[in-house]
Amino acid sequence: MKMSEVADFLTEKGVRPEIFAIDTVATNEVVVLYQEGPARWVVFYAERGLRTDEKVYYTEEAACRDMTARALAMEDFSRAHKPK
Repeated sequence: MKMSEVADFLTEKGVRPEIFAIDTVATNEVVVLYQEGPARWVVFYAERGLRTDEKVYYTEEAACRDMTARALAMEDFSRAHKPK
């Protein structure tokens, strides 16, 4: 999977856009996929200007797999803990 395909994939799976961000770090309380160089991608959780649980990847495919897994898990968690 490529970065350009991630948003469409997640949307098709029912993940709300406010759960994830692609190629931007100016967000809060989301999973971020960001390309930092020609062959370096990072995936992290952004909250209050901090990057937590940051992982660095040297292939786009691996970074996209991590991003989609995290975003899907966040959406599942959010739905399971939604007030009734």
